[in-house]
Amino acid sequence: MKIRWHTNNNHVDCGIFAMRHMECYMGQPDENWSCDLPNESGEQVVMLRRLRHRYASKILSHEMNRHSKMNLEQATKFFNTYDPLEIRNLVIEAQLNRDQRKF
Repeated sequence: MKIRWHTNNNHVDCGIFAMRHMECYMGQPDENWSCDLPNESGEQVVMLRRLRHRYASKILSHEMNRHSKMNLEQATKFFNTYDPLEIRNLVIEAQLNRDQRKF
């Protein structure tokens, strides 16, 4: 398939792409198919981050997840424990730590 949002440098978001493809594909030929994903760029990175957050939130909090109640309780506790600036700093630190790991 020749899709506009093809990547050459992203080797970690295959699952996010697959989930977005399943969400958007309605049987149309590939030349008419759009997932509203931008070409490989900083904009695509931002969109993939948003999609990753959306899909993870749905999976962790869905009623069919037997741990959803506990997940929601822990998330509420976390957001009630830290102020928004501390949460932002924790997220940035986690991203930096992730980026330093070798895959």
